[in-house]
Amino acid sequence: MAKRKEIKSLPNVTDEHYYITKRGVKVYPVFYKYKWYIEIDNNGTLQRFEKAITQNEINLAVHKIILYCYKRLTNDN
Repeated sequence: MAKRKEIKSLPNVTDEHYYITKRGVKVYPVFYKYKWYIEIDNNGTLQRFEKAITQNEINLAVHKIILYCYKRLTNDN
């Protein structure tokens, strides 16, 4: 029998995504120089993460960054 690849479940970040979007923060993948990167647009200020990711890692990376931004916004208050 062939081995099955383990599927990781993504964390549910719908409420966190809504929270950061209402405050003007956007998280999205960018294809730049033949590599994928994650970029954060914080009310017009762009920040691109230096680590390149594969196409298979995009969803997990975006979810983790949404959680990161949510924690940063809620701890600053």
